[in-house]
Amino acid sequence: MKKGKRLVGLLLIIGLLLCLSIVFASNPRRAITSEFVPESRVENFEDVKNADDWYEQFPHVVESFRKGGEASQEDIDQFGIFAENGHSKLEQTFTAAYPTTPESFSVSCLACHSSGYEWAYKKYGDDVLNITWSDVKDDNPGMDFWSCYLCHGNQPGEILTTNSIYSSKITDDIPNFAPGEAVCAQCHTVFTGLEALTSDLEGVYDVHKNGYDLDGIYDALVECTNKNPNQSNDALLDGVVYDEATGIKTYGTGSYLDIEMFQGSTHQKMGLSCVDCHMPIEVAEDGTEYRSHNASGSVFESEAAMNLCMQCHTSEHVKTADDLINFTKLLQNNASDRYFKVREVQAELKEAIIAAMKAGVNEEVIQAARDAYSRGDYYLAYSKKVEADYVQGPVPGTTSIHNYSKVLEYYDKAEALFKEHTANLN
Repeated sequence: MKKGKRLVGLLLIIGLLLCLSIVFASNPRRAITSEFVPESRVENFEDVKNADDWYEQFPHVVESFRKGGEASQEDIDQFGIFAENGHSKLEQTFTAAYPTTPESFSVSCLACHSSGYEWAYKKYGDDVLNITWSDVKDDNPGMDFWSCYLCHGNQPGEILTTNSIYSSKITDDIPNFAPGEAVCAQCHTVFTGLEALTSDLEGVYDVHKNGYDLDGIYDALVECTNKNPNQSNDALLDGVVYDEATGIKTYGTGSYLDIEMFQGSTHQKMGLSCVDCHMPIEVAEDGTEYRSHNASGSVFESEAAMNLCMQCHTSEHVKTADDLINFTKLLQNNASDRYFKVREVQAELKEAIIAAMKAGVNEEVIQAARDAYSRGDYYLAYSKKVEADYVQGPVPGTTSIHNYSKVLEYYDKAEALFKEHTANLN
């Protein structure tokens, strides 16, 4: 009997593997053939080639990249300048959206979003954070806020690479990700303040030293920011925020936790990377196949991406791409609802901390509650922390789909922490 069950189980596994092989054999996904070369840079800024230089050779790729910043007039009217917040429009977006922001902001954005930061840093040193982007651009005619060079060096179609200044200052792990993840990871990773890009934190700030899980990242942030007083309330991107009224210290995710969230996900285990869904293979009207560089566009709006999804995501309730989109949005909304419910529990803990301080409760118990508040706050940051980051309203569940079960797991852990320490204080 047992042998019969084992045989049936073996046949089921073989059948599943055969199905998967058929799926991926007919899949429009194309493996990345470019060699990954960490920090492939030219010596002089004047030698950098930008999108205009590559247009004749890669017209469809360049056009798709430029399309990434487009938005309908309806969205612009409703959501403002951030409706056009695509990769190719970042310079215009930042300039228009932050006219009164400290001057350092626009230059610091170069660290992620420009091929020119390394030359600006070489020229100005740490003072680069005290000058405007326009000044840097005037001193270096032709410097792009975003260009092909950032991910490909001067060899598009041949190599993938990373920004040497950024990756070496933030974490040594970025070049170790899969190529289709590494190029995105140089920006779409945890980042907590501009000071990490300057010399005083070189070799100190390694957010992945304890691993990619949130507890490991959180512990690394606490350790490195406590060592470096530059990380304070004044740090842009909310590196560390200290609430004097409660003594609570919280740690911002800054940019995005996308690459960390993706680790260990079902999609990653299947061999997929960021580019498979966000930069799928498209076919132009003239029949040319090319990899779309409209990475800023919604996967829902890409027929090629949705065709890829439908290779696996079919069920009794999902028969078409529209069915899958509706199902995905349902999951995102469920995650968003869960997020805000846990935020309410977090608010109760904060009130309990304030009451305990007034009542003279043991300081060790209060500090443990503060630490729980902070750690749980970071758990919630897993799918975005700041509601205002969302162009179309507060939907923290938007990126949860990258690793849905893990997001909900962290929400549950946050809620449990908040409830436990609220009870301890009462």
